Amino acid sequence: MPPRPEPAAYFQQAKLTAIEQQVRQPLSDTTLGAIVQVTQLARDCRWLLDHTRGDQ
Repeated sequence: MPPRPEPAAYFQQAKLTAIEQQVRQPLSDTTLGAIVQVTQLARDCRWLLDHTRGDQ
């Protein structure tokens, strides 16, 4: 049985998968909707950057 991944690695991979799915979605037709989408994407990317620094 392969070793289980560390919880941090699991959360990082889950966040990256969520970001990939968000990027594939078309941008909202409304200004407010587009702002919400871009803000959420920026927040998720920042989280991923903050939690992967020094892992390399």
